Order: sequence, then structure tokens, then C-alpha cells
Amino acid sequence: EIFDLQEVNSEETHSGAATQLRELHVFHLPKLTKLWNKDPQGKLIFRNLVVVRIFDCQSLKNIFPTSIARSLLRLETLSIKDCGSVEEIVANDGRGNDAATKFIFPSLTFLRLRDLPDLTTFYSGMHILECPELRKLEVNHVDVFANLEELTLSKCIFTTWRQAQFHKLKILHFISDGSDFFQVGLLQNIHNLEKLVLSTCEYKKIFSCEEVEEHAEGIAQIKSLKLKKLWLIEEHLWNPDSKLDSFLQNLEFLEVKKCALSLISLVPSSASFRNLTVLKVCNCWQLISLVTPQTAKTLVQLRELRVSECNRLEEIVANDGDADDEIVFSKLKWLFLESSESITSFCSGNYAFSFPSLEDLIVENCPKLNTFSAGVLKTPRLQAVQNWELGEDFWAGDVNTTLQHLKEKV
Repeated sequence: EIFDLQEVNSEETHSGAATQLRELHVFHLPKLTKLWNKDPQGKLIFRNLVVVRIFDCQSLKNIFPTSIARSLLRLETLSIKDCGSVEEIVANDGRGNDAATKFIFPSLTFLRLRDLPDLTTFYSGMHILECPELRKLEVNHVDVFANLEELTLSKCIFTTWRQAQFHKLKILHFISDGSDFFQVGLLQNIHNLEKLVLSTCEYKKIFSCEEVEEHAEGIAQIKSLKLKKLWLIEEHLWNPDSKLDSFLQNLEFLEVKKCALSLISLVPSSASFRNLTVLKVCNCWQLISLVTPQTAKTLVQLRELRVSECNRLEEIVANDGDADDEIVFSKLKWLFLESSESITSFCSGNYAFSFPSLEDLIVENCPKLNTFSAGVLKTPRLQAVQNWELGEDFWAGDVNTTLQHLKEKV
């Protein structure tokens, strides 16, 4: 071993003692089996390590004990190459905790795992890996992330990414991508992904038509989509011809936050969300309407709708002039409208609306909202309009009259 830590866990060792080591380079040590002979369990941390490079150590089994890996807050470069016996990057501490172990490398910009034929996993237990500053990833082993459940990446250049397998990955956070679209092909080996978070990216549309058609299975499995600070999104989140039918049918949760500059309507009129249960929209300052009547009719599973701080928003359901059919939100129980100064109604058209399950309607700081809808409105279970700012519930027999009464109060 390189580091003898047998005495570290003694009572004389102060917890959290830090070394000043900044760089660790280990090359051409054929008999080396361990870098550390013991996990110091937090008694000794290597928080000043910036660079770790391991090359041609053919007997080495793993790189870090668990506690040391969790202390590498300043690590920028981790390169492991040509180590024929390495089985995992972080040794499992064997504590048997049912919760996933979280590894956060807040400064890591470069990760290389190459020519490691025995490598089977990053960490053999269930784990979460966050690398918010990662710029370059080089991996050429199929199962290195086999037990990973959650992964955060940023501004990453992918090298041999498509050879990796993410058997148990459920949540992927993608931050600060400079591309015009999200690269759907990155999901082709993530077969159990449930949640995709895209944040602070330069996308003009979320998906490109060509990639969606080629990698439809990669996004069809996603149930939750969170979009944050996508400032350059144009008009809609995706194009009308994006062929997203299978993806939209499986989506259950959609949150759109701070997509502010050019987003006028969430999705094209052809979009269908038959399994969407939660829709949250916040700080989309150019948004004029949320959905078309055609899309609204598909929201048959929607249970919660929250809209806040959308200053130009005029209505939730756009008025397209064709008001023949009734629009039914059969399962919507909770509707929250907050801090949207331009909203005048839920819908300005003469559509008939039915909300058979609506129990909570909360209206906060919407000064122009004085009519819910102009057409027939059914809310059999609604007994009050709530205003948390005033700390009161209001009811004047029907929703439209109540909103007018509330406007006078505020």
C-alpha cells in the first residue's frame, strides 16, 4: 500500500484531520494491491487533492475507501488507466445501508476510466453520483455504472459514452449544455431512466426531430421531465413534427421553470398528455397561454396544476375560437394560480369546462383575474376559493362571482 492508516482510527486521532496532499500520481507499480490499507472513517480526509492519476498498476483492486471518496471536494482530475485488476473505483465499506450512498465531486472536470478489463462498477452498492462541473468523460467499460441510480453531469464532452451501461440509473441531471438540442442518443443505454432534469442549457428546442425518430425508445420510458433556466427555447418546447407521441403518453410529471425569453406556449397544439398527473410552470415570462384546447382535452389524468410568476400569461387554455366541445379535467384536484399579473381568466373562450374532482382552487396576486371562464362551468366539489395572502377562503355561490368578489377584497 501507499498510505498506512492503521493508526488513524485510534482515539488520539482527531476527527476530520486533513492532509495537504494536492496531487497523487501512481505509475508502474505491478505489486500494489491497495493505495490505502484501511478506511479512516472520516478521521483523516484528503479534501485538498486536486489530481489523481493511476497508470499501469496491474494488481490494484480499487482506488478509494468510501470515506475518502466522499471527502474529495476539490478533486478536478481523476484518471485511471491500464490497471488490469481494478474491480471498482470506490471500495464498498460493507455497512449494508439500504439507502443509496451519495458521492459528490463538485470540482471534478475530467474523468477517465480506460483499459480496466476487470472493472465492473464505480461502487458495488446502490449510489448517487454528482459531478456538476464535469467537462470530459472517457469510459470504455460496459458495466462501470451498473449500480448507479442518479447521475449529475455538466458541459460534458462524451468519449465512448455509448459503450457504458446504466442498468439501474433512474435520474439523470444534465446541466449547462451548449448544444441546440438535448442529445437523445445519450439515453440509448439507460434502460430504466425515469426522471430527466435539463438545466441552464442553450437549447432552442428540447429535442431534434431526427434524434427523436432514431432513438424513440430512449425517451419513451421517461416519466418525469424537469426543465430549468432554458433561456433560449423558441416558441414551444419542441416542434410539432417531433414525433414524441410515445414519450408524451408516458410522461407523468412536467415542470418548466425560468424558460423565460421566447417561450410563448408550452407545447404545439398536437401534443397529448394522457398520463400527465402534475404540471408546474413558473417564471416563464413570455408565456401567453399554457395549452391549446386540443391538448387540454388529453389531460384526463392531471391531478395538480400550478402556475406562478408568468407575467405575460393571459390564460391557461388558449381561445382558438372553436368552442363546441366540453373540456373535462376529470381528476384535477388542486389548481394554484400565483403572481401572474396579466392573467384574466382560465380560458377566455366560450368553452364548457367540467372539474368533477376539483377541491382546492388557490389564487394569489393575480390582479386581473376576475372571470374563470365565459362558458358553462361545473365544479361540484369546490366549496371555496382560497387566498393565502389574506388568510381567508371565499365563496359567493360560483367561481366567477367569487373571483370578482376576491378582486374587490384585494
